Amino acid sequence: MQLSSDQLKAFLQVAKSGSFSKAANTLALSQPALSIRIKKLEDALKASLFLRKSSGITLTEVGQKLFLHCQFLVDAEKEFLTEVNLEKNISNSITGIVRIAGYSTIVQSVLIPSLRQIVSGYNEIQLEILTMELGQLSTALKRSEAEFVISTVSLETSLIQSVLIGYESNVVVESPRISATRKNIYLDNDIDDQATYEFLVAQGGKVPKYKRWYLDNAQNIITAAEEGWGRAVHPMHIVQKNNKLRIASEFKVFHNPVYLNFYKQPFYSRLHHLIQDHISKEFNARLAKK
Repeated sequence: MQLSSDQLKAFLQVAKSGSFSKAANTLALSQPALSIRIKKLEDALKASLFLRKSSGITLTEVGQKLFLHCQFLVDAEKEFLTEVNLEKNISNSITGIVRIAGYSTIVQSVLIPSLRQIVSGYNEIQLEILTMELGQLSTALKRSEAEFVISTVSLETSLIQSVLIGYESNVVVESPRISATRKNIYLDNDIDDQATYEFLVAQGGKVPKYKRWYLDNAQNIITAAEEGWGRAVHPMHIVQKNNKLRIASEFKVFHNPVYLNFYKQPFYSRLHHLIQDHISKEFNARLAKK
């Protein structure tokens, strides 16, 4: 059986965009024409490639494997063209688009500063940085919204590789002028944010009763903590130079692992190796070593 290149191209575009309508626009196809190509590909494989839900589309297990196959073909072609251009002295730079997703505190304080050398040294690389909630990162990788995902959770499976790249040192911070009555109020993103609870559990013993206020994002939490609204559990690399906050000394530092997650492939392009090696090196240097 030979798979149609047009059908594979259509599949890859849908997988990357996460939308049939967006993929159709990119490929200059009508949405019915695109759907027909995907249907023919699914018929040829005798398997569904996408799960269609109200929240969007995701890849099935077969779809994930096909995506890796398609990505391998794309990367191999790019690598071949790079080799040819090098031989002809046309270009010696690494090119391509890299999408990296991570959670807010790591993106702002560690990821963006760590990419300074990539930005200044490789003008042909286009970086796309996505900030998401921790619970969204696994889905982002499975939907192919990003090639690399940085998370506090290892997403290791038979298809995904996780690399430990450091530890965030989490502490409790508060304003020096916080009132005693507000020391049992902890500031979180939202009701699903488990950072405070996990930190208190890690202290050992019984978790004390506390109130929760929700501030939606990391920057709002920092600002509210500075104003004395309550305490906050935050990585030390963000708050250690903030003279409006102090670290509550009665708590032990909690070291949270940080992982770089990406799909396993039989072949990795120079661009992939460059990004993986650079992030691993930079994060290892910038984050705590447990």
